[in-house]
Amino acid sequence: MKHILSGYSDDKHKSSAKKKDAEKLHSPAHLLAAEITQKWNEPKKFGMYLGVINRVGVDRARQIFAELNQNDNVSPESRVKLFMWNSKKNKDKPKT
Repeated sequence: MKHILSGYSDDKHKSSAKKKDAEKLHSPAHLLAAEITQKWNEPKKFGMYLGVINRVGVDRARQIFAELNQNDNVSPESRVKLFMWNSKKNKDKPKT
């Protein structure tokens, strides 16, 4: 079936949309935020994840993301809360 306005087939139209989305991802932090939102099906929280990743670093955020994905006992609703809790800036340092 052809796209009505542009004359492209559906496959071409879908691939061009994916290409435009990929062009918006400028850094490793953007790529990780996109991966999290796609995996957890939360596209509206891209900005929140990007902010957390920029705050804690890509490596630490990827570690938290991997730990939450490995644990099957975590409900989808709890993943966001656990991601935020684990990403606290001074979590490992005792307060004085």
